[in-house]
Parts: sequence; structure tokens; C-alpha cells
Amino acid sequence: YFENNSFPQLEKKDNIVLDVGIYDLKLFKSSNKVLWPILVSILDFQNESPFTIACLSKTKNLEKSMIF
Repeated sequence: YFENNSFPQLEKKDNIVLDVGIYDLKLFKSSNKVLWPILVSILDFQNESPFTIACLSKTKNLEKSMIF
């Protein structure tokens, strides 16, 4: 995405504020598999859609197994 778009507004900024969200999407009702997309948006670009930086797939609750 960023390879095809330039953001000259960011060149003069000292800080870039990111909004990161992690959402759980159960793939099937009959399965315990869950997809966890990690989405990011740049707060200075309110008209831009969030973009995916990673996707995790787990068979149990991700919150219990995540360590930061």
C-alpha cells in the first residue's frame, strides 16, 4: 500500500500516532478456530482506511496466550 502512495505530510512530522486494533473473528460456528487481524490506522489520515499489518490464527482464546 505505502509503496504506491506517498505521504509528504509525514516528512515534516516528529511523531506519527497510530491506532492499533486487534479483533477476533470466529471462522465457523462449528469450529473453535479464530482469526485475529491486527489493523492499524494513521490518525493524521482520517479519510484513509485501516490496513492489516498481521493476521494470527489460533484454536483457543488468544488473550490468554498473548504475552507482551
